[in-house]
Amino acid sequence: PAVVPDPQLNMELSLVSYIAIPFPLHTARVSFRYAPSCIHSIPPSSSQPTQSPTSTTLLLRAALIHTLQANTIPIETPLHTIDHRLFYFHSTLNLTPTSIKLLITKYPQLFVQSHDEFQSTIDAYNYFMTTVQLTSTEITKMICTKPILARLSVHSIETKYVFLKDRLQLSNKQIKSLSIKHPMIYSYSIDSNLQQRLQFFHEFLWIDSTTFGSMLLRHPRSICLSLSKLKSRLLLLNNSLYNDSDADNNTKPVENCHKIKSIIVKMPGLLAYDSALLQRKIDAITDALHLSKSEVRSIITNYPQALTHDIESGTIPMIRAVQSALDLSQDQVRNVFVKCPSLFGYSIELVVSKCVCFVDDMGFTSDQVSEIVARQPVVLSLSMENNVKPKVAYLLNVLSRGSDKTRNGLYAEIKDDPIVLLLSLHEKIVPRVLYWEQSVSGRAVEIAELASISNKTFCRKVAQECERLDELDVVVEELEEVAERYKKSPYHSDHDLFRIRRKESEK
Repeated sequence: PAVVPDPQLNMELSLVSYIAIPFPLHTARVSFRYAPSCIHSIPPSSSQPTQSPTSTTLLLRAALIHTLQANTIPIETPLHTIDHRLFYFHSTLNLTPTSIKLLITKYPQLFVQSHDEFQSTIDAYNYFMTTVQLTSTEITKMICTKPILARLSVHSIETKYVFLKDRLQLSNKQIKSLSIKHPMIYSYSIDSNLQQRLQFFHEFLWIDSTTFGSMLLRHPRSICLSLSKLKSRLLLLNNSLYNDSDADNNTKPVENCHKIKSIIVKMPGLLAYDSALLQRKIDAITDALHLSKSEVRSIITNYPQALTHDIESGTIPMIRAVQSALDLSQDQVRNVFVKCPSLFGYSIELVVSKCVCFVDDMGFTSDQVSEIVARQPVVLSLSMENNVKPKVAYLLNVLSRGSDKTRNGLYAEIKDDPIVLLLSLHEKIVPRVLYWEQSVSGRAVEIAELASISNKTFCRKVAQECERLDELDVVVEELEEVAERYKKSPYHSDHDLFRIRRKESEK
């Protein structure tokens, strides 16, 4: 309904269902009555609005005035100016009433600041939308999280954007992601913050600007910590993994600190952890597995996330669960986590269920599973249903066809050479079996002959069997041709290939 300006400002509005107003609502039509003391604090405007405010604008205005009063913020802006600003956010910037209500709750000063200040905020909105390619809703969430962004000038925002794009070589998509993830990046000083930290990481870890940008994108909060904290944590990791000196001696120059570069680049979030906590986690892993310094270094270099897991509820229970489920010795369990430290990131239930799957679903004995995991613990990181089980089923059914091999004998061969379970079924195992069958007559291929990482090693075995060592390159080309034909065959990517071949054999 049209609203006639009135000092008492009596208004009766239809309730808009999608906006929450912090007043008690008792009926479908609500009457908002502002006390004279509220209106008297607002000076009369010099000009009246050219059109009546919409019902949505009035509801938002009611929420704004209530929030301003609750926070004892003086209202010195004319009502029609407030209405115009609310209408601009709703109509021009296409913000939903819910988003505007959130903005009112988090930063109500925005709508009652001076004309120049408000225009500066609008300019910042436009820059974020046109250059950084953020939506108005994303910008609003950024300002609600960090209201200081609404007070930054376009020039200040632009200098940060240019630094990220030109100096750190971040793409527009990456800058957009960083803006949403860590909007405070635009409030940092380039000289005393970003450039200073870039120089720090370059001197300590030999990191270039592009790598620094990648680290900043992955974990901006840790990269922007104080230099003293960054230095102490780098020193601790360096001393714990490489030096024999006291890790708490943070006053000495950093020696060989660049050696932990790969750890920090992989997991810059480690720098957000307190030095004492990092030391406790390193000590806990070392003591639980009886590791040497080189073994600790291997674990953390290959899987730095090991230092992010909780000691009491994650790291120690996982070690005990693997050792108990597989009945491993201390040396064996140490070897498991040194070779496959990513197991620290799995749930205990998942790892135990994979061990059980080897016995219950695939037919291995408990001792065989222990041997397999002790030799190639990476198998526990593979999917049982989509990876390991199809390989075992293929090997058991195809390799036993037309030969005197028993299933128990094949189980033992897999146990002795479990690396075969790490090979791709359709890129390595099946083409090698097919090529062996067409090249070698008289005996079936052994698991030990299939269990070669490179095709050239496997082809050398074929060449020896066929007395074609002088034609090794030709043998390699023939295997590649077989693999290419198999890719184009209807059996490719069929995990039940062994069933099809078994039916053909029975026919």
